[in-house]
Amino acid sequence: MKIHKFAYNIASNIQKEIKEEGLVCIEEPEIPSIQIIPESLTRNCKKYIQIIVREINGSYENGFFSGCAVMTRRLIETCMIEAFEHKGLVSVIKDPNGEYKTADEIKNELLKNPFKNLSRNVRRVLQDRNILELGHKCAHDRFFTARRQDVDGINNGVRSLIEYLIHQFT
Repeated sequence: MKIHKFAYNIASNIQKEIKEEGLVCIEEPEIPSIQIIPESLTRNCKKYIQIIVREINGSYENGFFSGCAVMTRRLIETCMIEAFEHKGLVSVIKDPNGEYKTADEIKNELLKNPFKNLSRNVRRVLQDRNILELGHKCAHDRFFTARRQDVDGINNGVRSLIEYLIHQFT
């Protein structure tokens, strides 16, 4: 019985120390108060999509705008792939070697309207080069760093696009 009490005390002390030091567990991070992509949109999605959205929101809230842009691009690409896979159209977004096409190529396939319910608003968002370009520049242009206004400039469109794509595969 003494061993269990001793182990409990150690665990309690570790939890207390984590809270005092402001450390966050990787598996269950705090929910950001600013949600540029509402986490409620991904409630029925796979866990990794929920985690990407939490990272987007946390990056934005903490001023890591380049990280936010890169993760946003990743979310868009992931959701496009999920939608094509769910509709049984994965061959449309793979090259002859079986590799996925680039995000821009997948976006262009989506613009061809394979799902038959692409709204004018979502079409406009997909035609906006900045939607994917910002994340690409943040990841690959060593001199570029995103600012709040860069991310704010694509937020509404991104949210509309993500919502449309999630409805295609949930």
